[in-house]
Amino acid sequence: MEATLIVQWLTNKLYWRLWPKSLMKGPRKMIHRWEMEQDHFRYKMYFRWIMKIRRM
Repeated sequence: MEATLIVQWLTNKLYWRLWPKSLMKGPRKMIHRWEMEQDHFRYKMYFRWIMKIRRM
């Protein structure tokens, strides 16, 4: 289950990287940045969780 979440996160990152820059102007850019921060935090949490499970 956690593997699919990471895959989703990676595809999200790729999607945002390929997103045309012209659409990233104004408040949309702020939303994008906030989403990236949220994703990064979530990813860190998942990663820690996975490492914990691996140690068991």
